Amino acid sequence: MNLKLILLDIVHKHKTARSNSSLTGIVMTSFPKLAICYFLFLLTGSLYATPPVKKKQPKRPNILIIQMDDVGFDDLSINGNTVAKTPNIDKLAKASVQFENFYVANVCAPTRASLLTGRDYWRTGVTGVHGGNDFLNLNETTFADLIHQNGYTTGMWGKWHTGKAEGYWPWQRGFDEAFYAKLYKHYPSQGWLNDEKVKYETWSDEQLVDMAIAFMKKNKNKPFLAYLSSLSTHGKWAAPEDLVQKYMTDGRTKDFATLLAMQEFADQQIGRLLKFLETSGLDEKTVVIFMSDNGPIPQKESPEEWALRNNHEYIGTKARNWKNGIKSPLYVQYKGHYAPANVELMCSITDIFPTLLELTSTQLPDSNLPLDGRSMVGCFEGKTEEVMPKQAFFTNRYPIREEENEYAPYAKDEKYDYDFFRQRITLIRDDYKLSLNPIASPNSPKPVNHLVLIDHKNDLLERTNIVKDHPEVVQSMLASMKVWFKSIIEDQNTFQEKISFIGHPSTDKKQTILRSVLMDRSEGFENHSHHVKFPENGKGHIDYNVLVQHEGEYTLKLVISKQKIDTPFTLTFTANGKEYPYHFNGKATHLTKKITLKKGFQSVRVSMDEDTSDLKGVFFKDLLFNLKKSI
Repeated sequence: MNLKLILLDIVHKHKTARSNSSLTGIVMTSFPKLAICYFLFLLTGSLYATPPVKKKQPKRPNILIIQMDDVGFDDLSINGNTVAKTPNIDKLAKASVQFENFYVANVCAPTRASLLTGRDYWRTGVTGVHGGNDFLNLNETTFADLIHQNGYTTGMWGKWHTGKAEGYWPWQRGFDEAFYAKLYKHYPSQGWLNDEKVKYETWSDEQLVDMAIAFMKKNKNKPFLAYLSSLSTHGKWAAPEDLVQKYMTDGRTKDFATLLAMQEFADQQIGRLLKFLETSGLDEKTVVIFMSDNGPIPQKESPEEWALRNNHEYIGTKARNWKNGIKSPLYVQYKGHYAPANVELMCSITDIFPTLLELTSTQLPDSNLPLDGRSMVGCFEGKTEEVMPKQAFFTNRYPIREEENEYAPYAKDEKYDYDFFRQRITLIRDDYKLSLNPIASPNSPKPVNHLVLIDHKNDLLERTNIVKDHPEVVQSMLASMKVWFKSIIEDQNTFQEKISFIGHPSTDKKQTILRSVLMDRSEGFENHSHHVKFPENGKGHIDYNVLVQHEGEYTLKLVISKQKIDTPFTLTFTANGKEYPYHFNGKATHLTKKITLKKGFQSVRVSMDEDTSDLKGVFFKDLLFNLKKSI
């Protein structure tokens, strides 16, 4: 049975259950109605809303997307960096259409969410970089979903960062082949290849390029889309030692030498990939798109070395909406088709999705969630004047709310209490850039009434706040911000709980990891980036919204972060009204019990009720389900 039929069968059975089965309480009471809407979106939005593949297709180019990690605009030698060595990227740029005003989100996961969907990241459920807030909503359609349905073979390798649990992996979001690289394992490269755990005795960038080349060789006679998502140069910086030693001159710190070596090594691997395109003749059949995901962030290099990384003297860093945090290189090459050029038109990460659809002659379904981007193909073809100007919105990665923990789950309807004037929002147009409550950075202009207005065309270093000089512009742009923010709040998909799967229609695998951070709500327990902190007073619980694929007998392993502890404690797992106590005695990081689960939507709970004052440094990590017998 194919995936669509399996999912239809699940929905049909739940509809029947609502009227004549004891499952009614599970579906309608224990599990929020919104979750059912999510699942219906998964059916109608991501699976059925794709256009049929026509028997006769026009000649369409292959697509190669290369995305770097934490590489700033000034980290490349073509942009004036006098110490970086990136000759292969430079060569690509010189043969490309270069965009001078291309903007991305200021951190990793939000940029990737917008890249994959063509939508502002808050709309997609991605409101952070970890803690479950980096999981892309299930009702979102990725460019891979649509382009795959249009006859392309799709592959991705490297940093995914939009979900690492059943239902959210890249091979379940439109990619035929996908390597989810573990963050941030630069050496040895490791992760999951189409759901199989793998480890390679190679550097990450080398391994990703090896995989991409093998994929393109295998699919050279049919259209393909290849997405290579490098881990370079995200910290902790690492590179082959011989390259590091090459840069240990002129009193450089070991950290800065490592960064420069990392950049050169990544450039060498990209050069190897581009050389393959050239020698195979695929360069004349392939559109190459190169970009980063956000601006640079300093590690332990000296102030002088940081200045060398920022020769333009742009303000800010990664995680800030000043230019250095969100300005990304964008180079587009299509040998024999696009002439090298420089484009001044302001474009943003949401434009990539519609651009890919136009390049591949892929139709956007009427039922697709609305896009925030527009195609840039006219810019590639020397017809920039035909591309409509746009405005782009960027925010702090998470909303400013009463809850100060950015990883805390969103309470039902709390978003309606969000105060617009407390948010950190930036609106960019071709002519002006307006920021509400910008975070101060060295050399940044002082806000006036919490606002900074920049002349985007002429004040390239963003040094002067001209709010007082252009009140009519401020009022107009502020009104646009309010309309945008209101649309975010009123969107039924924003700031909502996530679904966890136990089993999934796309796989026969019996083992499932439920990430502890992917919670619906909690009391006492505190969500962190990769784990959950125990209650300070020893009393609390975590609720998870789950969709169980198979009713049956399971083993459930609860995992904690620390092996040796002095104080025994108990975690209790509850499902379908039955409690399963796990008595940790200080000798293990995990315990396993036999449990029984019913099929369908339901809520499960992990709780504790005892003194935890002696459990500092111990965290709750994961729940591992293993189906032993279907019922």
